[in-house]
Amino acid sequence: MKWDLDTLYEGFDSLEYKKDLESLKCSIEDINKIFENDFCILNEDKFILILEEIFTKYEKIYSLYEKLYCFVFLNLSTNSSNKKAIDNEMILKDLNVSIILINSSIVKIISERKNCIEALHKSEVLSEYRFLINEFLHMGKYLLPKDLEETMASLYNYGSRYFSSLQESLISKYKVSMEIDGTIKEIPLTECRSLLESTCRKTRRKAFESEKRLYKFMEEPLAYSINSIKKSFIYDTKKRGYDSPLSRSLKDNRISEEILNAMFDAVRENLDFFREFLKLKSKLLGNKSERINFYDLFSPTRSLNREIDFEYGKEFLIKNFYDFSNEVGDFVKNAFDKNWIDSEIYEGKVGGAFCSNINPIGESRILLNYTNSYEGIFTLAHELGHAYHGETLKSERILNTVYPMTIAETASIFFETLICDKAYESADENEKIMILEYELNNACQLVLDIYSRFLFEKEVFKRCEKEFLTPEDLNEIMKKSQELSYGDSMNSEYFKEAWIYKSHYYDFDNHFYNFPYTFGHLFSLGLYKLYLNNSNDFHQKYKLILKNSGKNNLQDLCNMCLIDITKKEFFESSIEILKNKYNNYKKLVC
Repeated sequence: MKWDLDTLYEGFDSLEYKKDLESLKCSIEDINKIFENDFCILNEDKFILILEEIFTKYEKIYSLYEKLYCFVFLNLSTNSSNKKAIDNEMILKDLNVSIILINSSIVKIISERKNCIEALHKSEVLSEYRFLINEFLHMGKYLLPKDLEETMASLYNYGSRYFSSLQESLISKYKVSMEIDGTIKEIPLTECRSLLESTCRKTRRKAFESEKRLYKFMEEPLAYSINSIKKSFIYDTKKRGYDSPLSRSLKDNRISEEILNAMFDAVRENLDFFREFLKLKSKLLGNKSERINFYDLFSPTRSLNREIDFEYGKEFLIKNFYDFSNEVGDFVKNAFDKNWIDSEIYEGKVGGAFCSNINPIGESRILLNYTNSYEGIFTLAHELGHAYHGETLKSERILNTVYPMTIAETASIFFETLICDKAYESADENEKIMILEYELNNACQLVLDIYSRFLFEKEVFKRCEKEFLTPEDLNEIMKKSQELSYGDSMNSEYFKEAWIYKSHYYDFDNHFYNFPYTFGHLFSLGLYKLYLNNSNDFHQKYKLILKNSGKNNLQDLCNMCLIDITKKEFFESSIEILKNKYNNYKKLVC
């Protein structure tokens, strides 16, 4: 199946695309004229009218930009060499600098106006943006003078963003030299990494060693990149008056330090559980030592005896989502019927999977490289969860559809867990083992490995402030972080070069782009446990969380459903679900 983008635009040369691009440029000029007013001297009624006008125009700008950029992004995802898409991406990135400055101007207006919150009661439009305006008031404390904001935005756009692009370019273009069937071949890195899932240990080891050799060719430029990105963010963070990069990331993700500590306390106290699974897996793979090799982490211990084609996967998902909820079933069926999904594997298409919520048109598009396996079904269920999250936000004002990374994985992992359980019910013994192993493997990545990534980034920020971190330094920090996380479950040959491959470290917009995954995983499992305990009225509570995810912090969202995420007990109850799955796994394999 290939997706249909015509409800966005028929092409880059279409009249509608050109019209929207021009409208975006004009709208940016229009709103900037409004900022020329002296807002301090306006009476309350006049201030409210102008602020309403600003938000209305900002909604239009945000909607146009998101629609245009989604079209560019989706085209590049299925054809990375699409010249028109590349050119239009550059145009939109330049316009994004202006949009960042518009956001800063709105923050400045709101933060400098006395009694701004009281004025919200007199405006229907502004009252709907109560949470966002409160966030703007808070952000005002970290605002820089206008000329500095412009300089920072431009430096980011033309500096750090290009360092990020360098990492993406090197990873996508460099090829791995590897012996295959007695011949040295040059293969893409994505293909090499896929061999880590091979059932042949020799192939996995060769792929791992070949990947590590490749990184010697790119470690130096990427060490400069990561130092530059992190040092720039430290400077920007200090200049604005934040306590630290981590505290800034917590604010961006609408999560408190209390919640983060509760989550990681639960993780640290249960590290041995995850390590025990890896030791058992190592034994099942036939390793002499109970310590698992890094190249064995993604390898299945069993093989599927049949192929699960896309048509079967489609019908399986539709049927089981209808069992969960007629509303969700209708939504999933519509996603297939309207060709929202691009599932085929072909040249020029990016690897992996994602869902792009296109809020301006109330639709989503899902990309995956479907394999005829349970993993193909589970991945599609995961991305459909993201799409359903977007569906619940359709009636919200466009600026209230933006939610933090911490909540982004909630619907996706919930849907994936639901479908894993449904598949488990009808599977034979061999397939039950494969399904449980898939879930436990994922949990190890989202808890154990993410914890090591968090420790790595924390240490990088600490040391990067005072010294240049060489490739050797970064390798050593990564190795120590993995040792602390994996403990005695891992063979001594760690993946210390992981900082080169993981694109998250090079994202200037999302530092500490790691703990939100652990939170999302454990939070969604906690919600799933609520569903198992009381499935009758769960769907409405679930929808309430998703629908309000763009206009509440995490604590307030959870209060709606009487969930306390400030205590580690909530996260421990989520891990309990994984422990139950592990116990079932042990009974089947031992």
